[in-house]
Order: sequence, then C-alpha cells, then structure tokens
Amino acid sequence: MSRLLKKLHGHDMLGGTRDSDESDTVEPSLMMATAQSRKNQKKKQKKAKATAEEDTKEETVQHVNVQPARQAKKKKKKKQQESEKEQHEDPDSDDLDAILKAHKQKVNKGKDAKEIKIEERSNTELARLLTCSGDALDPEEELKKMFGSAAIAQERREATENNRRRLNRAMPNRRDGRGVPRKATRFRETLLAKPDADTWPRYQNHGYSMTVTDGDLPKWRLTESGDCLKAATLLSQAVNSMQLEAFDALLYRYPYYIPTLLKYNEIVCQMGEFSEGAAMIDQALYTASIAAPPEFSWVAPFTAREMPFEGASKEVFLTIMVKVQSMIKRGCYRTALEWIKMLFNLNKKDPCHTLLLIDYCATKSGMWTWFMDLQKAMASDDKWFAHTSKLPNFKYGAALCAKLQGDDRANSLLTDAVRWYPHAVPLILTAVKGTGEAGAAEIMTVDLPDQAPSVESLVKLYVARSAELWGGPMVKWLIEVASKVKKASEDGSLVPVTELPAIAKSEAFVFQAQCEASAHMGRVEVLPQEAFEENEAMGGNEVPEEILELMMRLREDQEALGDLPEDDEDFEGAFDSEAMQLLAVAESEISSLQETTLAYADAPTDTEKVRINELVTRQLIFLDSIIPEGPEADEVRSKRRDLIQLCHQICERIEDPQ
Repeated sequence: MSRLLKKLHGHDMLGGTRDSDESDTVEPSLMMATAQSRKNQKKKQKKAKATAEEDTKEETVQHVNVQPARQAKKKKKKKQQESEKEQHEDPDSDDLDAILKAHKQKVNKGKDAKEIKIEERSNTELARLLTCSGDALDPEEELKKMFGSAAIAQERREATENNRRRLNRAMPNRRDGRGVPRKATRFRETLLAKPDADTWPRYQNHGYSMTVTDGDLPKWRLTESGDCLKAATLLSQAVNSMQLEAFDALLYRYPYYIPTLLKYNEIVCQMGEFSEGAAMIDQALYTASIAAPPEFSWVAPFTAREMPFEGASKEVFLTIMVKVQSMIKRGCYRTALEWIKMLFNLNKKDPCHTLLLIDYCATKSGMWTWFMDLQKAMASDDKWFAHTSKLPNFKYGAALCAKLQGDDRANSLLTDAVRWYPHAVPLILTAVKGTGEAGAAEIMTVDLPDQAPSVESLVKLYVARSAELWGGPMVKWLIEVASKVKKASEDGSLVPVTELPAIAKSEAFVFQAQCEASAHMGRVEVLPQEAFEENEAMGGNEVPEEILELMMRLREDQEALGDLPEDDEDFEGAFDSEAMQLLAVAESEISSLQETTLAYADAPTDTEKVRINELVTRQLIFLDSIIPEGPEADEVRSKRRDLIQLCHQICERIEDPQ
C-alpha cells in the first residue's frame, strides 16, 4: 500500500512517514493545550469585558444621578443670589418679609414660647431707652471726669481711714461676731458694689437667697432665713434702746444684715460721716448681689422680669434708693440716672417713685435728647405709661431739655406745660427769688382754677426738686411764655386742657402723688414706725439682755486691745438737725481752704489753682445738696449763703492774691 502511494504521490510527499507519525502523536496535545488556553483567555476577556461594561454602566448611572443634582444646586444658588439682589434693590418686597420671618424662626428655634414673648416685649423703643448700662454704675468714674484722678484718690484714702477706724471700733482685732480672727478673704467682683478688702469684715451669709416664681413675667424675691430672723429681732430691740453702741454690737455679730446697715447709714450720715455711711450701703448692695443667682440680671429691662416690693425684697429697693440719693448729693447725676433706670426696671409699678426724679437727673447730666425721646416713647406706649408722660415733671422737664438742647420745639413744649399746669409757674417764681422781672408779679397774682389733690401734690413735688433748674435766663423765658399763655387764655384764642381732670384720677397720677416729700428729697424711713412704738411696752430705753451680751463681748475685745472709744462725746449731736450738722462739716472744710489761700504770698501755680478750684467746686456741690427745712430753715439758708460767698472769695483770691 505504501509502495503504491509512493508511486502515486512520490517519495517526497511520503518520505517523512516517521516524522509524520511523531507529529501526529505530539501535535494533538499541543493543539489541545493551545485551544484550552485560548478558551480560558476568551473567558477572561469576556469576563473583563462584562465587568468593564458593568462599571461603565454604574458610572453612567452615577453621572446621570449626580450631574442633574449639581446643576440643580447651581441653579438654586444662582436664583437665591438673584433674589437677594432684587430684595436689596427693593427692600419693601414681600420676599424680604418672608426671609425675615424665616430668619426669626431660625433664631427662635429651640426657645420656648415664654422666652420668645419676653424678647418681643423687650424690643420696644421704651424698653431700650430705660435699659440700664452696667458700665456706667461706678460714681468714681464720673467724679474723676469732674475733679481728676488725684482728688478722687485722696478722697478714697480718707474714706478708707475713716472706715478703718469704724472697723477697729466695731470689729476689734479684725474679728467676726463669734470672736474668730478675720482671715484674709477674697471678695467676689459684683456689678453693684466694689468690696474693700482692707476695711470690710469677712463676708457672712446670714440666710439671704433669691427665688423665682414662673409665670408670664418671672418674679424674683429676696428671702430671709436662719440668722436673718434672729438679727431682725435684735435690730428692733437696738432701735428701741436708742443707743449707738447697740448698733455697733449688732454689726459686730451680723455685719451683713441689710436693715441694720441701712439704719446705721442713716445715723452716721446725721453725724456727718458720709464715707462711712457709703460703706454701709455698699455692703448691703454686695449682700444682695451675692444672694442673686447667675441667671438673674440686674440690668435686664422691666419686660424680662419683676421683683415685688414686699418682704426682704423691699430692702433691695430701699438700698438702691439711698444709693441714688447719695450720688445726687455728690453731684454724680449721670451715674444716678443709670441707677434710677435699674431701680425702675426691677418693678414697672415704680414703688420708689423714681420717675419723679428721672427728669432732674437727666437735665443735670446733659441727657436732654434722651429725655425727650423717653417722653415721646412713653406717650405712645400703654395707658399707664401714656398717663405718666403727662406728669408735671415730664411736661416741664421736656420743655427745659428742648431749650437747653436748642430745639425749635422748646416754646411749644413750654406753652403746653403751662396750659396743663399753670399753678407751677407762680411756685417756681417764688422759689427762684430776685428775678426782677416786671411780669412776674402779674403772673403770680393770676386767679388760677382749682386743681385736683393729686395734681397739686405732684406740682409741689416738682417745684421742690427742680425749681433750681429754672434760674438765670430760664426764668425770663418762663415769664415770657407764661405771659403769652395768660393773654391767649383771656382773649379765648387758647383752647383749655379738658382731659386733665380725668387723667388726674388715673392710677399713675394717684400713685405718684402718694410720694412723700421727705422721701423724695433724700430721706428714706428704713424701719417701720411700729418698732419705735414698742419702746414703751419694753420698759423705755432699757437694753435687752441679748443686746447687752453682744455689747459686753464687743467691749471685752476692745479692752483686750486697748482700743476703747472715748466716752459718748464721739456721738454727741447724732440726732441733732441734719442740715446744721452738714453745714458744720462744710464750714470746717471751707475754713481750711481759706487758710490755705491766705498763706499764698504770690500767685499760686496753675496746678495749685486747679486743685483749689476742684475742692471749692466740691464744697459748692455739697452746699447745694443741703435742704433748708424745719424750724431752723431760715438759719440754714443764711449760713449756707455765707459759706457760698466765702467760696467765691476764695476763688477770687487765688486769681489775685494781692
């Protein structure tokens, strides 16, 4: 067969039979491996292709989902920018109201309805004007502007020395009421008072705390417990004993009991120790500050919280009122105005009648525009404030502020004030003597209509406090305007005020008319009259055993230190006429100044002139605060006039010693 094939195909074609057989045996396995490899490769490629397609599909889906969102955000942002631009160009658009409403909702998110309501009430113009500034409560800052830092530093050193003498007398060996040596303590910094670590006794909490009652308007109350209750009983006994050593002993045991500090301030001020009295008030304010929790704000507006005028809270009102009167006497009218705002914001009902003082302090401190804005805001507020804005001190005070400010409305405001309260004109002219104006006599003899009792009381209170503001050129202006009002009333061209009788019966007028002139002019009755009426029932001026025990303990410590005070000579005249006591203090200071100026052979230096002028100005302010009253009123006026004249002579002498 093979031969036949060789013949047919030739030897070349079949010559490699062996090789061909070997090839047939190897080639199939190689071919199978190659095919399998190709098959696996195709599977991998197919799998990779499927994976790539799947990834591409996912990327496509993501791109499809993300890209429109991004475009939507860009369009929304662009649209918002265009909307804001349109609103900026047109602030009256409805979109602005919507944005403001949305912003308000965002701000109020997380607050309860009561907090939101309080904030809305506090955003009124009246609440803003009456809000107290915590940065303007330090009277020393105002005194530095008037007299310089050197004079105030000297006064502080003198006050510290006086307070140290009092501490040595009442707190021998710097011990507290239990006889424990007073350790060096750190006082907390408070808004109402600056503690004096050198002279103040170690602080003791006698049981004061402050509680709050929730409601539409939170009510904060100062409460007493523990030692306060015991100290109240001892204070009543000390008052009945009428002995100053009893008060020293009581302060020795309870140095931070507020009623004792208030009464002691009244006594030492009658003795002429005003720096010591100021220290007592600062200690009382410090006690109230420590009792208040952190969430209580002393400078919050009256729309945010309220403190009832009752119980121990009443002591806080009285303490701040004494502080206000003290600053007015020192000539710190701007600081007194801020304290008046604080006192009013504690209780909108104004239990201390601060609104009868606010015009005086605003006028004296130069806050003329502020007071006119205040009256305008009160007139447009609720009924109580609207009636208050028509009080005599607001009517005449706004006219006076407008005149001092140079406002064109001054004549119309004074005309309106004279139409409402014509009875104030003759009283002011009587108080401001020596005007020499021809029209004064005619105005003072005009037949005036009857006035309601509340109006009469309010007019007298205003004249008693603010008549001095109408001196100088203001008297001529008052006479001129009052004469025109009188003439217009006689010929019928002036429409009379018809709403005054109804307003005079309003709650605001009737309440403010109840203010006593003595309290308004600088005297506050700290203790109730019932405490003095118990004197007879307790056996006259006999000192109770508990007070005697404290007095003996105090005296034992003083004897151990050899620091016994002299006999009662130190306390002679403690309850004499207050005005005469004040004049005696002023006379001593002015005589010392006169001796200093007489010692100059040549003209003093500019620095010496400035210093003497500052001291003379301080004495003039002090003399201006002395009020002639009682049976010695004429003598007080005469002596005060002589001392004022002596001050002017001192000023003339330093200018020309020859």
